[in-house]
Amino acid sequence: MKKIFIPVIITLAVLTLLLSTKTKEKVSESETKELHEKHQSSEVVAQQKITSLVNERGGETVIPQIIFRSGNLEFSLLFGDNVEFEIQKLITEDILLLYGHLDIHLKNLDNSTSFLVGKSLVGSKQKIDFLGPGRYLPSEVRELFGYVAELNDKRYIIISDELVQAYRDAKIFSQKHRSAFDNLSQFLDMMNDLENADIPKLNEIFYFDESAAQYKDYFVEGGKKEKFIKEYGGLRYKKPSIFDTKEGHSFSKSFFKKYGSKLITKVYVFDDSGTLKDGSPPFIYDNGKWKLLIYIPGT
Repeated sequence: MKKIFIPVIITLAVLTLLLSTKTKEKVSESETKELHEKHQSSEVVAQQKITSLVNERGGETVIPQIIFRSGNLEFSLLFGDNVEFEIQKLITEDILLLYGHLDIHLKNLDNSTSFLVGKSLVGSKQKIDFLGPGRYLPSEVRELFGYVAELNDKRYIIISDELVQAYRDAKIFSQKHRSAFDNLSQFLDMMNDLENADIPKLNEIFYFDESAAQYKDYFVEGGKKEKFIKEYGGLRYKKPSIFDTKEGHSFSKSFFKKYGSKLITKVYVFDDSGTLKDGSPPFIYDNGKWKLLIYIPGT
C-alpha cells in the first residue's frame, strides 16, 4: 500500500514559526517583475510535476512545493492548516491544468487586500496576471486565484478559505456524480485516440439540440465512422477542470440552462501549434453516456 505523506507545501503554522526566528529582509527593488516563461501544455505540466515528485519519493504521494517558476522567482501555494491532503492535491493539479500553459506577470496592487487562510488573515500587495491565449478560467477560480504574499523572503500564492471551499463543494459534486466523472475520462481518452478507439454507433456519440435537428441525417444516418474520425480525430482535447462539469441550470450561459439537471462539460482543444482553443462542441451526459452536444449558437 502506498504511503500518504503530509504535503510539502508550506502551511501558515510553519511560516509563523519561521518568521519568529528570522528577520525578514527587504526584497531588492531591481528584481524583475516580468515573468514570461512558456509552459508546456497544461495537463502535461500537472502530470510531470506530480509524477516527478512521486518518483523522487519512491512511490510516496506528495505535492510539488514550487508551483510556478520563472528565472530566479518561484511561487508556492499557501494553504491554511485546516486543508486536508486530498483537497490540497486536487487544487494543485487543477490550478496547473488551468494556468500551467500561460505566461505570468507580477504586478503591484494599488491597494493591498487580505484573505482568510485558516485562522489567520493574510495580506497581499501583489497579484499575478496570467497572459496569453487559452485563458478559459472558471468563475469559481478567476477572481480568487493569483494574489501573492511575501513571507520569510519567499513568494506564496494565497489559497484562501473561500477558494478551498469552492473546491470542496466541487469534489462533493463529483462524488455525487461519480459514474459520470469516471465515464468522462474514458470518453476523453476515446476522443483523443479515435484512430485506435472502439467507436460506438454514431447515434450514441451525438446529442442533437432541437436547434440542430436538421443536421442529424448528416452526422448520423448519412455519416460513417471514417468521416467522424477524419473530422474529429485531429483534435486534442484538454482535460477539463473539475469546475467545467456542471448541471445545465448552473451555467452562466443561458442556453445551457434549458438542460436543467443534465450534466454538461465545457471542453477545449489544442490546435496544431499547441494553442488552446474554444473549438469543440460541449459534452452532455445522456442515459449514462457522454455525447457531443450539437446545437446552433444564438438560438
